[in-house]
Amino acid sequence: MVMRKLKAYREVDPRFPKEVQVGIKTEPAPAGELVKEFMLWGGHPVRDKPQLIEVQEHAKVMGWVYDELKELLDARKADDLKEIADAFGDIVYFIYGLSWRYGVDLDQVVEEIHRSNMSKGDENGNPIFRADNKIMKGPGYFPSDIEAVLVEQGWNAR
Repeated sequence: MVMRKLKAYREVDPRFPKEVQVGIKTEPAPAGELVKEFMLWGGHPVRDKPQLIEVQEHAKVMGWVYDELKELLDARKADDLKEIADAFGDIVYFIYGLSWRYGVDLDQVVEEIHRSNMSKGDENGNPIFRADNKIMKGPGYFPSDIEAVLVEQGWNAR
C-alpha cells in the first residue's frame, strides 16, 4: 500500500500493519496515488504522460461517474449523510481514475488551481464575496497555468 510516514505515536492502532505498531504512524498517500495503485492492481490503464484517450473509454468511465452522481442525489433526498459521503468518495475516485487514463496527475492540477484560487483576494489578501457567497477574482488574481503542469508531466503542447 502507498503510505507516508507521519510521526511517532504510542498507542496501538489496528488499522496499520504490524510493523508500524512499533512507533511510526502512517497516513495514506494523496488520493491520486491511492487510485493509481488500485488501477494498476486491477489492470486498468494508467498512462505515463498526458494524452487524449478514445471517446469510448472516456464515455465508459463518465457513465460510472453519472451513476455515482445519481447516488449522491438519492442520498441527499434520503438525508443519508453516510451515503452522501460515500458518493463523494466514489465520484472523486472515478475522476482520479479517469485522469490517470489520460495520463494526468490530477493532484498536481488541483495544486495549480489552488494556487490560482488563493490569488483571488482583495488588496489585503482577503476574499471578495458575491451575494451568493461565491469567492470572486480580485485585483491580484492570476489564472492557473494548467498547460505548464501538463507539459511538466510530459505533454507535448501543440
